[in-house]
Amino acid sequence: MKILRIQGKNLASIAGEFDIDFTAAPLRSAGIFAICGPTGAGKSTILDAICLALFNNMPRTTGIEGTKMPDVGQEFIQQGDRRQILRRGTAEAMAAVEFIAVDGKSYRSVWRVWRANNKISGKLQPAELRVYPLGDPSPITTGISESENKLIQLIGLNYNQFTRTVLLAQNEFARFLKARKEEKAEVLEKLTGTEIYSVISNTVYSKTTAIRNEWKELSARMGNIRLLTQEEIETLQQQSAKLLKHEKALQQKNEEIQRKIRWIEQLEQINQSKSEAQATLSDAQKVQAEAQAQSVWLQQMESIESSRLFWIEKNECTTHLVSQTELLRQTEQALSDLNEKATQTLQSVERQKSLVNQYTTQYNKLKPELLEARRLDIGIVNARQVEQESRKTLTDLQDKIKVHQKIQDSRYSRILQQRELDDKLKEWFRKNRQHEQMCLNIKLIESFLDTAYTQRLQVIENQSLYTSTLQQLTVSRQQLELQRREIETSIQRHNDLLQLRQQQQISVNRFPISELRNRKEQLRLQRERLLQEITLTEKLDKTRQELRKRQDKLQQQQQNLQALKVRLTEYKKEIEIAEIKYTTIRHTLEQARLSVSENVVRLRAQLEENTPCPVCGSQSHPYAAHHPLADGLLETLEKEVRQHEAAYNRLKTENARLEAEHRYLGEVLPVLQNEKYESQEECEEICQQIKELYSDRSVSNGQNRINLREQLNISQKELESICLKENEWEQRQHQLETLQKELDKIQNQNNALQKTFQQTQEKVVGQATELSKLQEIIEGLKVQQNISLEKVAPFMHAPTWRQRWEDNYPDLKQELTTAAQKWQTKTLQSAENEKLLLQSVAEYEENQKNLESFRQSETEAAEALKKRSEETLSFIRKRARLLQGQTVDETERYWQELTERATQELETAIRQKEQLSGQSEQLKGKITQLRTTCDQYQKRLEKATRQLGEWLEKYNRTAPAQLTEATLISLLQVAPEKIREERERQNHLRDKVTTALATLREREKQLADHLQSPGRPDPQSESLSSLQRQYTALQEESERILQQKTEVLATLHTQEENQKQAATLKDTLDAKTKLLNQWSKLDDLIGSQSGYKFKEIAQGYTLDILLSYANIQLRELTSRYQLQRIPDELALQVIDHDLCDEARSVFSLSGGESFLISLALALGLSSFSSRNHFEENLFIDEGFGTLDSETLQIVMEALERLRSQGRQVGIISHVQELTERIPAKICLVKTGNGKSKVVVE
Repeated sequence: MKILRIQGKNLASIAGEFDIDFTAAPLRSAGIFAICGPTGAGKSTILDAICLALFNNMPRTTGIEGTKMPDVGQEFIQQGDRRQILRRGTAEAMAAVEFIAVDGKSYRSVWRVWRANNKISGKLQPAELRVYPLGDPSPITTGISESENKLIQLIGLNYNQFTRTVLLAQNEFARFLKARKEEKAEVLEKLTGTEIYSVISNTVYSKTTAIRNEWKELSARMGNIRLLTQEEIETLQQQSAKLLKHEKALQQKNEEIQRKIRWIEQLEQINQSKSEAQATLSDAQKVQAEAQAQSVWLQQMESIESSRLFWIEKNECTTHLVSQTELLRQTEQALSDLNEKATQTLQSVERQKSLVNQYTTQYNKLKPELLEARRLDIGIVNARQVEQESRKTLTDLQDKIKVHQKIQDSRYSRILQQRELDDKLKEWFRKNRQHEQMCLNIKLIESFLDTAYTQRLQVIENQSLYTSTLQQLTVSRQQLELQRREIETSIQRHNDLLQLRQQQQISVNRFPISELRNRKEQLRLQRERLLQEITLTEKLDKTRQELRKRQDKLQQQQQNLQALKVRLTEYKKEIEIAEIKYTTIRHTLEQARLSVSENVVRLRAQLEENTPCPVCGSQSHPYAAHHPLADGLLETLEKEVRQHEAAYNRLKTENARLEAEHRYLGEVLPVLQNEKYESQEECEEICQQIKELYSDRSVSNGQNRINLREQLNISQKELESICLKENEWEQRQHQLETLQKELDKIQNQNNALQKTFQQTQEKVVGQATELSKLQEIIEGLKVQQNISLEKVAPFMHAPTWRQRWEDNYPDLKQELTTAAQKWQTKTLQSAENEKLLLQSVAEYEENQKNLESFRQSETEAAEALKKRSEETLSFIRKRARLLQGQTVDETERYWQELTERATQELETAIRQKEQLSGQSEQLKGKITQLRTTCDQYQKRLEKATRQLGEWLEKYNRTAPAQLTEATLISLLQVAPEKIREERERQNHLRDKVTTALATLREREKQLADHLQSPGRPDPQSESLSSLQRQYTALQEESERILQQKTEVLATLHTQEENQKQAATLKDTLDAKTKLLNQWSKLDDLIGSQSGYKFKEIAQGYTLDILLSYANIQLRELTSRYQLQRIPDELALQVIDHDLCDEARSVFSLSGGESFLISLALALGLSSFSSRNHFEENLFIDEGFGTLDSETLQIVMEALERLRSQGRQVGIISHVQELTERIPAKICLVKTGNGKSKVVVE
């Protein structure tokens, strides 16, 4: 998608219509353009116009609550209504964008809003959005909804994706880099538009909580069932309590012995580690000592490295001097031969000249008069021309003096205003000097105050909780006493009813019911077996269906991966071809530039015909003239280089995207393969279960499943018949059951009272413990709060600041922030005004010099004009006395005809002479050049020899061992690779010794810390073997106690009368437990009430994908940095390749570095949001206001690299230094009364 044109009318502060055409100059060829203007002029309004025309939405109204504000008359408008962008005092507004859609066609989208009857006082009408094919007046959409859907289809992005892709959010990423841990997931969620993960996490938590409550309710119902008599229960409970008490005592002893055993084992491990570290250190030191001789040799080689340049220079000069001397000797011999031949030719020419001189004697006598006459003719013409030019120069100087005088007056007024402002600012700083340190350290102060304020809120909260808990403890103790009395009364009543029930039981036991129950149990078991078999069969069918789906999905992803590999192979070939083409054409361009470079062109321009070239000696110079064809060819080559470079960058970007997708599929395929294997294993496991349980049936026989249903129906009918007979027996027990119910009711009440009593007792203990913890927390928070406030005190000068902090900290914080911002604003204003003042004074002085120069030139021009007039009159008088009134041409024509005939005979001899002369001059030029070259090499040789000797002498004065020149040269002949290898080896040995020594110190520290740690056994009586024997004995005793306790608990679950009810509740509880386990696992993984847990996990994966795109963009911007995610965190770190791949915290980045990282993340998000579409337009609307000049240079270089990727970048800024570096601008110019207009420069 590419924006071609932006139009608007009456939008916010931009009055009237504006038109920004990206297909016309200067924006057509501008890869980077600035949107500049003063604050409030309407720079961001241009972005609002784009969003309105494309999505009927704009950033400045997104997320604003529906607060009403007054419109014209009695009408009101929502604060977040997009129509409020209509400028006050106008009746209609319009925003239009022409763009190339993803289908390759061009469209025009128009958003309009107007008032009723097209009057300023009319009511706002609903907005209108239409889409037109470019050049066609008929719209292809009608309503807003249809237009919005059509535009999303044409652009390939929705509104949120567009704002993340085209309107870069690097400021949000800068906030993300340094946000607190709990804020990172929310910021990343906002940036990437992945809010659904929070909803999923909260839903899982709510569902798990609901199922857990149902499970607790069922568990409570199970706990109310009692199967034994009261006497048996009391006996077993007492026995169980004794066993439990004994078990706890054994467990405490067991834990104490385990701690001592672990202490001894850890001591042995630490001693062993220490011995290993000592051995490692000894070995490393031994190896280092053995390499001492090589270390000395390396030091010597490094000490003589500074003489290598002198030695190389000496060798090169010697070689060149010999070759140039031989060439000079050969050239001088050739010149001698040529001079002998030229002497003979010169004698012939002299003879012919003597004959010509006889005919030209009289003409030469007349020649002085001819020359004087011609000189006077030319002088007359020149004098008149000079006189006219002097008159014009005088007039121009007088005009310039008037203009510069006006400029000087305006500049003097401006200097006075700037000096007055500078005095006011200095006075302000003097009055507020006591607040300087507070303003400069505002971030640190706010950090300490925020920490103290948070701690103060926590103190208040914990104090409130302490008071509430104390009140609850008092109430709980009162409830505990009341519950004890109720338990005693209920136990007495239960004993009376139990005696009466035993008498009734004797009469009921005479009825035979055992056979019916046995048969009923058999039918129940048979029914459960049939249900289990049916469930396994149905589960097998579902598992097989899931297996087929996973197989199909796996096959599809494998096909996608194979196709992607083919595309990657093709792209790599295309990249190699494009790289070869780009390298070739760039090399051709460099050769062409070299041939037309400024130095070569200047040297050629200095050549004269028949004069030998100082380089080649030739007197013929065919390339001296300028050739426009060469410039045209150079321009064509530069254009081809840019085209090939753009194509090569596009291929690299697409290849990176495909490689990221390839890695993603490579990660997905193993997961799908594992899911397939899990389904296969589950199918085989179910089949194996069916075969083990029912070996007489086939797993896949459909007829068997029908028979199972029939058998289940038969068993169910027989079971119902037995239940009817059992009901008959139950009716006979009516009286006994009535008594039993009353007894059970009392028993349940007793159990409930006992449980409530125990809970109240535990609650009292828990509340007392909580009170103690709260008291400790409150005291600790108060101490931390005082520490934070004491760190702030040195910066605060107001005596009541601490009281104000306690009374209303937000207002105090706002005042401090405002004061710091005002200090910073005044500082910037002072620096800017001082800079402008110096500039104005310099301009005033420079203009004053120019004005005085112009006035002096005016006087000189007037005198020159008078002088030129007198000279013209003098020339006219002298010319009248020469040649008797004849012209110079007539006289010269007569004498030239006489001399031409004699000259023709001389031409042949002269041509031969000139030819020999040219060859002689060529050889002389070459000889001169060779002598100069030899002298230069001789001087360089002497200098290199002297420097090498001086270096050797200086070295021998300080070195322990003396060196001769021969020894030095033999050492310098050693290959640098060998020196580098020895240096790396020595560094490696030093690192091994350092590492081994640090490891040994760490082991010694661990040993000392361990010996001081608690839990150390007595070395005399508590050896490892004795402790292990005690541990074994305690384990045997614990197993015996556990077995007894298990037998007691098993006895408590035997009660035949309540078996049916217990079984029913158990089945329901088991099903609910299985469901709870499934949801609990999911809840442990991703569930949370706030939604943060799954949001953090999902945003971690999202951040990984985003970083892969961001690093691609970062490599295009700068090769120095690489982004990495800190493991298991949403935090980032930066790998600095210039610092040996050091991992740097994002808090250590400078402003320019943070901007580059944030810009790379924003561009990565842009690529991530538009994976299927390439967006050619980018707009940056923040991030430049606090950057210095050096950082701005880094930013501009980064943006230039964006331009090379085929993107057109728009920068919205009011920073003058930045906008001055960008030639193409869209300027917002204020015209007064809150109005602005758009000017494209």
